[in-house]
Amino acid sequence: MRRILIKRLIIGFVLGAIIGNLIAMTDSFKYGQFVIVTDSLKNNLGIVGAVILQSFLSGLIGLAGVGGMSFYDIEKWSLLSVTAAHFISIMTTFTIAYFALGWGNGSWLMYLIMFLTEALIFLIIWIVMYSRWKKAVNELNENLVKYKEIKTK
Repeated sequence: MRRILIKRLIIGFVLGAIIGNLIAMTDSFKYGQFVIVTDSLKNNLGIVGAVILQSFLSGLIGLAGVGGMSFYDIEKWSLLSVTAAHFISIMTTFTIAYFALGWGNGSWLMYLIMFLTEALIFLIIWIVMYSRWKKAVNELNENLVKYKEIKTK
């Protein structure tokens, strides 16, 4: 269990750092220029410091996303509790990165749109997972009834 958690944390951090930088680069193309970090971050930290900070914070978002999947391995927690913990861990790291890196020009409206989008995605995932697990439990219960019927014959 511990190895799986460590593996998820490492994979999440690396993927987060890579994806965060790729998003920043591709997003810059819509403005007709190629930049990897925001101008304000580059002016404050220099290009190397800005890339390191962006990579680190993006890595933390990935770590929270992929590593946070380990919450689902906690059998004592309900699906709602696990989903809420995962959502909070991702959104906390995203919020820190969003404002620290100047994503979306620090606009609260843009942040709210991203937050609500993420919340909607989590709601959809929760509904799908709940439906799948409910179906699996019903199948197990049906099989248990059939087993008891066979056993009593």
